[in-house]
Amino acid sequence: MQLLIDLATMAVMFPGGIPATDLSLVRGDKIPLRVTLLDEGAPVTPSGSRPALAVKTALGDETLVLAATNLEPVDDALGPAYVGSLSVNTTQLIAAMNSAASIDLIGEVVLIAGDGSQ
Repeated sequence: MQLLIDLATMAVMFPGGIPATDLSLVRGDKIPLRVTLLDEGAPVTPSGSRPALAVKTALGDETLVLAATNLEPVDDALGPAYVGSLSVNTTQLIAAMNSAASIDLIGEVVLIAGDGSQ
């Protein structure tokens, strides 16, 4: 999956500028992820910072249902980006879903500096 993050607004979107608001996953999924940071519409690799995605049931909730951390910087034929995987935390997802067929989650995007600050 490829995601674009606008550094000015921290908006998360799919290629083509489509907002990333709906995503269907299955328990146990581990999805390859490519994150491209955009500065005024151009892909950039900020030195010393990496993106991290945390998906939870509510803002302020410490329990992560999905997470993408430790993304590695690359600069390949597709341009500068960070690659890794979006992991589904099965136990937390089962607890959050209870017996529901689907649930709404909220995502939080942060940039983590080399010293660990956000």
